Amino acid sequence: MLDTGWRSGLALLSLAFIVACAGNRPPPRPRPYIPYISNAATNVTVRTEVERGVRATLYVYSVDAACNTEYQGTVSLDQRLVELSILEGTFTYLDVSFDTSSFMAGSRISSVGSLLKPRAGGNYELTVSYQDDIYNFVLRETGSRGGAGHELPRRGLATCGAE
Repeated sequence: MLDTGWRSGLALLSLAFIVACAGNRPPPRPRPYIPYISNAATNVTVRTEVERGVRATLYVYSVDAACNTEYQGTVSLDQRLVELSILEGTFTYLDVSFDTSSFMAGSRISSVGSLLKPRAGGNYELTVSYQDDIYNFVLRETGSRGGAGHELPRRGLATCGAE
């Protein structure tokens, strides 16, 4: 039988494990599902490459001056190429979710995102991939006339006021 010290330590260790696991969960997804509507000229191209059994989804949020988010809609990334428009001159948070499921491993969701503040006349390319349990998220501002442009650093919501 374990003495009180061991039980207390085991209880604290269990609580720490539960808290750590809870922190790794992606934020709750908006309900109900609302398709993202692009009303302006296309300025963001999303290129997607995922292996079989992986579903990629893009959630689009507007971000106000106080860094509050408002859900704008969802884009299913089931096509290799998707084009959309993001409002210029204001912050938008692009959040990509990878939903994987297999018989042996069960279901798992991984999420990665970044802030984007499109410049007037700018064009952007988001490349998302999921291969061999590794995901990638690369956001680039493309150069004029289709040039290579440059990669944008990934920015979390905590950086929205640091401009």
